[in-house]
Amino acid sequence: MSEAELQSLTTMEAMATGLPVVAVDAYALGELVRHEENGFLARPGQAAEVAAYLDLLCREPGLRARMSAASLRIISNHERLRLLAEWEFLYRTLAPTVPAER
Repeated sequence: MSEAELQSLTTMEAMATGLPVVAVDAYALGELVRHEENGFLARPGQAAEVAAYLDLLCREPGLRARMSAASLRIISNHERLRLLAEWEFLYRTLAPTVPAER
């Protein structure tokens, strides 16, 4: 586990397979992992906290199932074509229109 993930593909892949996630609360991981919704965010440098969250997930099948469903729902908002269309809309909205040269 890294403390410096920007947009963690590993985290996104785990979520896309329906897994709850235990991650360190750093950089963009807080946008993917919503504490107590689809996983847990531990404080950087707190290995015991990570272990406790993993232990909790191992002991609570209902919690795992609820968080698994939430991971699938959250990651569905990161679908590539939808995100590209959203970014293109933002660029077109914010960028000035440049007339074509004749």
